[in-house]
Amino acid sequence: MLTRIASQMFDAVAAGAGAVARSLSDKLAERTSVADYDTFAHASAEVAIDGGTLYGAAGDDVAMRAMPPSNVTYQYDGPGGYTGWFHYNGADIKAKQFVHDRLPFNTDTTKPLTTRAIHTIAGGSTVNGPVAGAFGQTISLMKEGFGTAAAKGGEMDALYIVMRQDNRDGVPADGCGILIDVAAYDNIGFVGGIEGATTRFRKSDNQIATRLSYQIGCMDFATSTEIIYYGKAVASEIGYGIKLDCDLASGGFYSNYINCNNGNWDVFNINKNGEIRVGNDSGSSGVFLASDPSGTFSVRNNNQTSSLLSINQAGSLEALATLKAGDYIQFGTRTSAPSPVAGAVYRDSATGKLKACEDGATWRTITTT
Repeated sequence: MLTRIASQMFDAVAAGAGAVARSLSDKLAERTSVADYDTFAHASAEVAIDGGTLYGAAGDDVAMRAMPPSNVTYQYDGPGGYTGWFHYNGADIKAKQFVHDRLPFNTDTTKPLTTRAIHTIAGGSTVNGPVAGAFGQTISLMKEGFGTAAAKGGEMDALYIVMRQDNRDGVPADGCGILIDVAAYDNIGFVGGIEGATTRFRKSDNQIATRLSYQIGCMDFATSTEIIYYGKAVASEIGYGIKLDCDLASGGFYSNYINCNNGNWDVFNINKNGEIRVGNDSGSSGVFLASDPSGTFSVRNNNQTSSLLSINQAGSLEALATLKAGDYIQFGTRTSAPSPVAGAVYRDSATGKLKACEDGATWRTITTT
């Protein structure tokens, strides 16, 4: 039952200091719907006169996938329509609500453009940490029946960002899926670009089975530590700290898995063959560490033209030049003589004597005085 007649409700105005006399009909006029006009084109053209948002409902999603005027925002309010996701003005995702907007060509070279801006000033808290933190915006996506037998399968992703960049006019066109800028004054806390944790629960007892945490671009003021990438195995064994895979069958590979440069030259590198180059701060020649198909490990010169030192799967060690020992070299014993090799030495287990081959044919006992 209405307590006030309709005319009084529609003529109601704001009250209080500084109030502007605007009726409810004035306020309703600010929300323009496709349903207010005979065609979508007429509705869009009317909103474009002053700019604003055009609201649509069931059946309007097809028209709202068209490019809106630069000063008009299309907002579809359901119950479920299709809009673009991976395709330009496409219809490849179903949304209960979607916004189709357009940013005009930016002629102001001093200011960027954005579709939506959230600017929040946080007052702070007496307790540090996320439990009493301030957040500019949050997203929470939970599987129905999470933690119970009612939960059904299927992938879930709390946030999926798609960006498509192009340029055909010769002007460089940078692009990034996520761009982060974090700054803080000296304090006794932690600041980072990205921080997170991934947890796996056991269904048998709902306890943590595996948990790992990670941070990117982090600064820990309390310990005066700055780290680009940091990860921690919190619970149980974690398979890999870092894992880089190639798909050679499809032609996908890294020319270099890891490369470290001091600003002038490379000081450490692992290339696609697994060969490791170790440089130094002075920029002079480095060395390569590599293993060939037979499993022989070698230390090679800077140009990889010579093996300086190598050891094969049988344990044979070979040096290109002088091999020095800081203390002594101990030979293991053999019960039988190996094949004679000129310059070889071994220790006979029966006599305990060293034997040497000088001519490539005969082993002779090394006598000492």
